[in-house]
Amino acid sequence: MKQKIHYRTVWLSDIHLGCKDCKAEYLLDFLNNSTIDTLFLVGDIVDLWALSKKFLWPASITQHFTSQTSLIAGYR
Repeated sequence: MKQKIHYRTVWLSDIHLGCKDCKAEYLLDFLNNSTIDTLFLVGDIVDLWALSKKFLWPASITQHFTSQTSLIAGYR
């Protein structure tokens, strides 16, 4: 198994999940291969305008964030 890269802080912006040009798989690859102490989601993570036009939501995004829920819920 590949060793994960550790980051103290990561800032994510302009991801535009739901947009046809979103590179969600690259994001998932980064998140799955990283350990992050503090993750800031600072803007335009989900593109609601694009989603209102056509629903484009990769199942892999839901699976990843569902698997991370226990980590987030357990964080104090």
